[in-house]
Amino acid sequence: MGKAGVGVAILVLGLVAEVWVAGAMMVVTGALMTAEKVVVSTLRQQIVPDELLGRVLSSSRLVVMIGGPVGAVLGGVLASAFAVQVPYVVAGGFLILVTLLFYPVLNNRALASATDGY
Repeated sequence: MGKAGVGVAILVLGLVAEVWVAGAMMVVTGALMTAEKVVVSTLRQQIVPDELLGRVLSSSRLVVMIGGPVGAVLGGVLASAFAVQVPYVVAGGFLILVTLLFYPVLNNRALASATDGY
């Protein structure tokens, strides 16, 4: 549920005007994203066969590299059309929604079955 935590922090970041709360949410977002990257990288190395690991890693990086510019453009469009806070609210809500939609198939049971042979 790491993405949901990031989503909540980003959502709060878009909804508050207090600089200290916004700063705290940025720290929370950074910490959760860092922890998530460590866990996902470890899991990927654990469940992907060695002969496919390079391909899977490069595909993952390609998706991430494409997502950054696309998100920046969408955020800029939303911010200029509405307000600077709107991209944060939309992004936070999107991350929470994605987590809720995919949690039934990406949970601890699914993780345990993926790592049974390791």
